[in-house]
Amino acid sequence: MNGRRQAAFRQEQGYALISVLLLVALLLVIGTLVMQSVTNSQGMVNISEDIVSAQADGETKLLIKLSELRTAIMALKNKDKVTLDDVKAAATPYVESGTVTLDKANQRYVAIVKADGVSDKITQTFRRKVEITLSFTPGDPSPGTGTGGYAVVSFGAMALNGTTINGNVYSAGAVANNQSKINGVLVSPTLPGGSSLTPPSRLEITSIVNQIDKELKTTKSALFSTPVTPLDFEVKANTKYTKSTVLNSIKLMSNVTLTVEGDLWVNGEVTMEANSSIVTSGIIYISGNLIISGGTSSKLQANLIKVNGTTNFNSDPTVNITGDFYGSTFNTGGTLLAKNIYLTGTMNGNLNGINQFALFAAGSVTLNNGNSPSTLTGSVYANGALTINGNDKVTINGIASPPAPPQKPSEIKFEEKNVVIN
Repeated sequence: MNGRRQAAFRQEQGYALISVLLLVALLLVIGTLVMQSVTNSQGMVNISEDIVSAQADGETKLLIKLSELRTAIMALKNKDKVTLDDVKAAATPYVESGTVTLDKANQRYVAIVKADGVSDKITQTFRRKVEITLSFTPGDPSPGTGTGGYAVVSFGAMALNGTTINGNVYSAGAVANNQSKINGVLVSPTLPGGSSLTPPSRLEITSIVNQIDKELKTTKSALFSTPVTPLDFEVKANTKYTKSTVLNSIKLMSNVTLTVEGDLWVNGEVTMEANSSIVTSGIIYISGNLIISGGTSSKLQANLIKVNGTTNFNSDPTVNITGDFYGSTFNTGGTLLAKNIYLTGTMNGNLNGINQFALFAAGSVTLNNGNSPSTLTGSVYANGALTINGNDKVTINGIASPPAPPQKPSEIKFEEKNVVIN
């Protein structure tokens, strides 16, 4: 009996030992798993911290680079002459060399600025595109051959209403000066007393324009015999030609630039929507009308522009014309920056803001104030009658020296843009 009890007792002890061993093993497994989970969680926390730290490091470095680049570019304003090559040299230490683009037609520099953020084994790369544009206002225009340095000339009747003119004024016909201020000498054979100033010579504007047209058709004969290049009437994207080109009527949509490395002949009409431009290295010859609609940066850039039809400004654009302009009737409204404008017909327009041009019209000229006080730096010449309705808001600053080509930009525009990943 006692033997059986002892055997049973030893058996129970064995079961208990096995249970304890199993429990210890289970606790070891659970402990190992817990420790591994804690370790993995700590690793994930460390990685997340490294990512955030690398991101902050990269963004800070990028902002510092962009700030230093902007400072270097804006310092160019202190130079007497600034070109895109100067911009490139100043920007080189801050940009990726393989990303640089020089758009000389639009005086624009484009590049990518890069910065790497680093934290332990994590590296984050950040990029930003920069566009730097040089804006040149045409040099002061010359009053033209034969004006004798007069700011305003009319070989017909003249009416000046509430206009300030800084310069001498000549009228071959009757003069009506209604509350205008002339900071110079008013000369006219119809006024008593006379003047010691020599009257200006009469310019035959129509002959000048016709002669230019004849010379163009002779010197540019290859252009006028070139086949037409097919192009949709509505030009919706920037378009570039690497040689002289002939097109039929076109309509440049908003913010579109047509670039020609050579001469351009449009055998028809040209319509330019807001902020569109035509840029050539030669001449622009338009057989039909020219219509320029609203915007702040429409541009015609050429050595010479010839328009056979009527030129109309709609919705008060700001238009920049480089090269002498030869046309017929000119109807403006808005702001015009140009050099010499020769017309076989009339000019009617409103002046807004800061204008610049020297006008020579074979017909009559009427200039009115627009929606805001305005100035015109240049001169006005008419073979016909001349009327300026300033309403105490228009000032004409006549000049007598030839223009100097601008070597310094009137504005340096610095823009930062996100990099588009295709």
